[in-house]
Amino acid sequence: MAQSRLQRPCAIILNMNAHILGTDERFYMIDIGRSYSTIIDDIEKITIIKALERSLGNQIAASKVLGLHRNTLRNKIKKFGIDVGRFKR
Repeated sequence: MAQSRLQRPCAIILNMNAHILGTDERFYMIDIGRSYSTIIDDIEKITIIKALERSLGNQIAASKVLGLHRNTLRNKIKKFGIDVGRFKR
């Protein structure tokens, strides 16, 4: 059975200065010189963005893929300042 677009994993590349260095279709590069919580926030934000991209901005579908309650996802979207409208088509 073919893997659905929502289930395809996202690769994350870490490097030593702890900033998101750049992205392309397949990779996100994050430096690891900052605090643990900052790095986790960066990875969490990237993961939420990828889920929203793959669900075309549908927050309920994205929350199911991520295994989060929809209100938890909405709180994280607000925390990270993610514009959900940019993913809708």
